[in-house]
Amino acid sequence: FRKAAAKGHPDAMLNLSVSCRTGKGCSRDLVRARAWVEKAMAIASSVHRVEEGALDELTLIGIGHFQSGERDEGLSTLSAVLEMDVEKLATDVKTQYNLGCLY
Repeated sequence: FRKAAAKGHPDAMLNLSVSCRTGKGCSRDLVRARAWVEKAMAIASSVHRVEEGALDELTLIGIGHFQSGERDEGLSTLSAVLEMDVEKLATDVKTQYNLGCLY
């Protein structure tokens, strides 16, 4: 995935994010995982399309921070998801659940 991500492929960037979040294929690093998914989203938004799964991946990264005891980073990540996903929040049960977990 690294070569494709380096060439600017958003799907490869999301796959690297998953690897960094889970620790499969590389060391677990939630900060690096978030950076990859944000790069993928920046490319996707520059061509006016939302990358499938990008918001879900950011949500999982935020939850991972909470599970690791990194409350501030988790709150920052999940807040960013909510800011990007206001329309989805009104109808998506999973997004509502994750918001409820913040409180």
